[in-house]
Amino acid sequence: MTLWNILIGAVACYGAALSTYLLVAPRIKLQRSLQVHVTIGYLNQSAGLSEPMLMISATNRGQKPITLNAVGLNLPGSGPVMFLRTEGDVSMPHALASSKTCRFWIPAQRVARALKESGASGRVRIVGLLADEMDRAYRSRSFRFDRDAYEQAAATEPFSAAVVAPATVVSSGVSAAPVTSFKW
Repeated sequence: MTLWNILIGAVACYGAALSTYLLVAPRIKLQRSLQVHVTIGYLNQSAGLSEPMLMISATNRGQKPITLNAVGLNLPGSGPVMFLRTEGDVSMPHALASSKTCRFWIPAQRVARALKESGASGRVRIVGLLADEMDRAYRSRSFRFDRDAYEQAAATEPFSAAVVAPATVVSSGVSAAPVTSFKW
């Protein structure tokens, strides 16, 4: 085998790799990609910080807008639970433009009650869910939620379903996870 044959083989491999990349890269850029995070945080209200909230944030990492129409959680023991009345930065349905983020929040006490009804106790893993207009579901990685701690807080504080829209959102610093998408 001569140097000339090796050089021709290397150029042929490079050409094949480059043409494959040029074929696949534009298709990947046009795919819908939504990153979902779940964390515990508080709303900054005029009267101080709110009660603890389960925050679900969505970031559109794709090039096309995604119209979100439902937000919910995947709870152990009961499966997906979609919340019809969820407060957030935006109202549903919402067209989330490329590179934009929106947040939704659910009182942690409300999640603790839903977990209690499903029979879960202690620290459980929950998953944030968002659905788009094409019935695609996007999910976060599992998030450890201490049902007992937020249920005890619910017993000592009166529960209010009304949440005032915040001026800012304060996160507790709990880590969030990147998203994977799945079909219902």
